[in-house]
Amino acid sequence: MRQPNSVERLIPIYGTCAINALQTKTVLIVGLGGVGSFAVEALARMHVGRFILVDGDVFEASNLNRQLGALHSTLGKAKTDVLKARILDINPSALVNTHTCRYNETTAKAIFNTPVDMAFDAIDALQDKAHLITTLKQKNIPFISAMGQGNRRDTNDIIITDLFHTAYDPLARKMRKKLREAGVNQAVPVVFNQAKPIKHQASFIASSPFSPPMAGLKAAEYIIETLIKKEATS
Repeated sequence: MRQPNSVERLIPIYGTCAINALQTKTVLIVGLGGVGSFAVEALARMHVGRFILVDGDVFEASNLNRQLGALHSTLGKAKTDVLKARILDINPSALVNTHTCRYNETTAKAIFNTPVDMAFDAIDALQDKAHLITTLKQKNIPFISAMGQGNRRDTNDIIITDLFHTAYDPLARKMRKKLREAGVNQAVPVVFNQAKPIKHQASFIASSPFSPPMAGLKAAEYIIETLIKKEATS
């Protein structure tokens, strides 16, 4: 008996029209760390057709506990290159554009030179994050943004909500202030951990192999469902 291929396994629960539509969509992912890398993985396995990957970093040993592309064999390699190769190994038909740079006001123009159907903000730098979100709002590009997943263990408290309904997250608090200053006061969908950060004596932000990946997977699910819903109503 012939085994179904990867696309055929998706069709019974999503439908042929939805899967065909996803193969025509372009998703921008900015930040390929513990959250962003797992979102890329899920989107590739859902057969999203086109990717724009943005990250200026290389994999380091400190990434091995949580980032999908981090292996001893990839240390020192650009995250964009490693994740591009992984997407194409999953789906050779995908088109992948990479920008091996930090997202900021200077690099944004080149990054947005290609039309985008949806975006995922998975960067940490406050100023750059605020610029990306305000740019996406101005361009009317649907998106979701990742809030902090560090210093947390439990994945049961990870939800999708509006940034302005979040609590206990230092990054979210700073982002609310920054965006209000830019005139953004609502409708900023975020993947967010409701749990209070664990207090510890270490001088760095601790992280696990559970919370960041789960946030990335939930964001990817949100992206897929948003794209399917938009396609169905267009």
